[in-house]
Amino acid sequence: QDQTVCLGYTRYFTDRGYVTPKFDTKFNTAKASAIVANVFGGIAFFILWMASCCPISQSRLRGLSCHFFIATLFQGLTLLIFRSDICKAGFFAAYFPYSD
Repeated sequence: QDQTVCLGYTRYFTDRGYVTPKFDTKFNTAKASAIVANVFGGIAFFILWMASCCPISQSRLRGLSCHFFIATLFQGLTLLIFRSDICKAGFFAAYFPYSD
């Protein structure tokens, strides 16, 4: 069941209080990589969008391509989540044994 429904990571149980699973390094790396990829990609996209109305030099365009490349690499690192423990069957069962 834990692979067919979407629940928040932290849940409150009246007898145990707030329960949050312990995530592994691969999951945390994937989360951080998603943020870094969006930041670099967003900055590069905004500069490229502004280049449509403001002239931009070739050297700055090369720098912009580095931003897009870094964003691509970090976006690829987000696929680490599929190697994480949360993708294994029963990962959340230990934390939410009687979740509804």
